Amino acid sequence: MKLKSAKSSNCFKIFPRFTNSCAQYQPGVHSSSYQRHLDTLPETCRDRSTFYELEVAGYSKQDLSRTSHTLLVSPSHEEICDAVVGTRGWQTKLNELVPEMPPAYHDHPIVKEARLAHEPVVGPLALYLDGLPYSLTDSVLAFWLEDLVTTTRYCIAIFRKRLSCKCGCKGWCSLFPIWMYVRYVLLALASGMMPESRHNGTPFRETDIKRAARRGEPMPRKFATVYVKGDWMEYSGTIGFSAHNDGLRPCFECVAFGMGMYEIQNCFPSQLCWHTNDDDAYDFACSRCEILVELDAERKAQIIKAGLRYDKRSHGSRGRCLVRDVHSLNLRGGDRLEPCAGLLDVGQFESLAIGSLVVFWRTSAETMVRHRCPIFCDELGISPKRNLTVDALHAIYLGVMNVWCKLCLWFVLLSGWFGRLENEEETLIVALHCLKHALMHWYKERHRSHQMENLTRVSDFTMKMLGTKDDPKCKTKGAETFGIMLFLLSTLEKYSQHLTPEGRNLQVAGEALARMLEMFKGCDRCVSASDQEQCFRLYKQHVEAMRVFETFVPKHHIIVHMLDKMSYQGNPVFYATWLDESLNKVLKAACRFTSQSSFELSVLTRMRQILQTEVEKRARR
Repeated sequence: MKLKSAKSSNCFKIFPRFTNSCAQYQPGVHSSSYQRHLDTLPETCRDRSTFYELEVAGYSKQDLSRTSHTLLVSPSHEEICDAVVGTRGWQTKLNELVPEMPPAYHDHPIVKEARLAHEPVVGPLALYLDGLPYSLTDSVLAFWLEDLVTTTRYCIAIFRKRLSCKCGCKGWCSLFPIWMYVRYVLLALASGMMPESRHNGTPFRETDIKRAARRGEPMPRKFATVYVKGDWMEYSGTIGFSAHNDGLRPCFECVAFGMGMYEIQNCFPSQLCWHTNDDDAYDFACSRCEILVELDAERKAQIIKAGLRYDKRSHGSRGRCLVRDVHSLNLRGGDRLEPCAGLLDVGQFESLAIGSLVVFWRTSAETMVRHRCPIFCDELGISPKRNLTVDALHAIYLGVMNVWCKLCLWFVLLSGWFGRLENEEETLIVALHCLKHALMHWYKERHRSHQMENLTRVSDFTMKMLGTKDDPKCKTKGAETFGIMLFLLSTLEKYSQHLTPEGRNLQVAGEALARMLEMFKGCDRCVSASDQEQCFRLYKQHVEAMRVFETFVPKHHIIVHMLDKMSYQGNPVFYATWLDESLNKVLKAACRFTSQSSFELSVLTRMRQILQTEVEKRARR
């Protein structure tokens, strides 16, 4: 087959600079040969100097020993600073938003400090983290910053979990440098000044020429991180809290455990029946596990002589631990060498300079935390009590609402309202077809009566989505589950004369949950005390009606803390992760079609372009 001429090829019309050099690359040449030339073109050029190089300890299947990866991360503090200067009307939107913000903003230490110093109004931010699979063999962990004034998102970093450390630490050795960089970004925004050095205190590199030119440059204003958003699973694995199935401290908000987590009748706003964690509880829980050692030649020799090994046991110390006791340093065998500001990679302990400060972690003293996360500090004004949020999408729509829907669906299917045949299997099949027909008809009627409502529909309704009688499921997305709940409530109302006591409990529980969500939608950012009390009353009603089914999950408990924090953090609707979760679909597509050799560079560049396009579309509207 004859190769097309350069002038007639569409490729060369788009990329004219490629015309002269293409003749030497005939069909059959390795694809990287073409890509090297495409990458030099303005349309596809990806400028590495706009990103930040970050060294992360990790794993590579090509290497026998521990290795280090150089990640490219985004300097979001520079992007936010430039966006504020270049966005028309940003100041006006900020002035309109500030009076509506809840106490979580007005009582923030950064905001109060700027107000006392008569500085410009502080901009509010939210930090969001989430993990998502993008292939059958790998997933990524993404860190985002949201400008609450314009709801613009900035992707700080993405990390492939296949590269995470395998020393037994469950990936913490890889996560800690990323958290140190996130702290570095947030600290620059909180101080209102461009950083003077890199995140680890070293001077800027040659790759940071543009960054070095802006060192010490003042920003237009300071920014405060008001919310830290994410699912409970990310709080446990990524931030370092105990898991929800922990036998001692399963909740990151209080000391409740076991079935006592669901005894909420004596809970009232700002007066829960469990002891809740205050601002000092996190630091105390970390401090009781940490042993600080300032190295000199003798102490370092003692630690090396005692031996350090990687404990990879599932119930071990999970990381690089001491083999024997060092009594002179108050260290015991099993104490884990922890990453810290002076030692970002625990594998480099032997080459650490004398005079450095290292941290050992005693796992036997653990309570609510497994690691200290660097973003919780006074310099940022961030603490778990003030800033960690309970996400309504995960806790309600994918949590308690999903539990209610799967119970109600199987109650309706087995009720016999759609007829009974000779055996249960045929009865279920007929009932499912009738229920699906009724659902599609209900969607149409709902649209006629609520034309302004944007209700998400399920495209199909199959037995695979419902599981089995002994293991019921409701495999719907969050917004789809809300529509299913409303449909089931209308079905229970239609057959109210035939309801059993079990059905009446389901009806009461569903109606209470629906009314609570309606109250959320009707409230502003700041929730009044009466509305908060009403939400508590409705949720207690829901939990008590569901108690007979014995299907409580930890999310039934965590919603109590979400309601309790409404007086401080405001309406959960305004910090829910609906839009953040929708961006995961875009990020997944960007990751799926990206070469592993240039993964972070390509994905971050694509996400910048996509997010910038959305900002431009919003500005034109």
